[in-house]
Amino acid sequence: MFGRLIDIFVAATRAIHHDDFVGGHFGRDFGNVRDGMRDRKTSSGESLGMHIGIGSGPVVAGVIGVKKFIYDLWGNTVNIASRLTSEASTGGILVDVATYNRLRASYRFEGPEPLLVKGQGPLTSYRLIGKLDTTTSDGLQQTPPAAIVA
Repeated sequence: MFGRLIDIFVAATRAIHHDDFVGGHFGRDFGNVRDGMRDRKTSSGESLGMHIGIGSGPVVAGVIGVKKFIYDLWGNTVNIASRLTSEASTGGILVDVATYNRLRASYRFEGPEPLLVKGQGPLTSYRLIGKLDTTTSDGLQQTPPAAIVA
């Protein structure tokens, strides 16, 4: 009836400490959202899917409007995340190099995948697969190596 329904959601977070970003729940939460959508269906029984793009870096935030106020985010980081979302396959999570560098010690990735992105030119992306298994053969948790922060 409606053809294709498209909805876009932007999330902005700030990790106060490097460990909040890497050791926290950042990548896992996006994976959980993606996985939760697989079980959802439209009223006509079609599966819902998500395309997720994650960019890390500075943004400018502010309120615009005179009668109706809107809070918005601007900046190259937002543009990159939007382009990555457009390039991601259904159920895929693409991240930029900055995000990859922050998460690679704790998460599994495929790539790099070079992309030619409108408004950006060449862009290197990585496909986030999931959390690294840090359990050793004897059942103990091992500490992953430190990530490189750009």
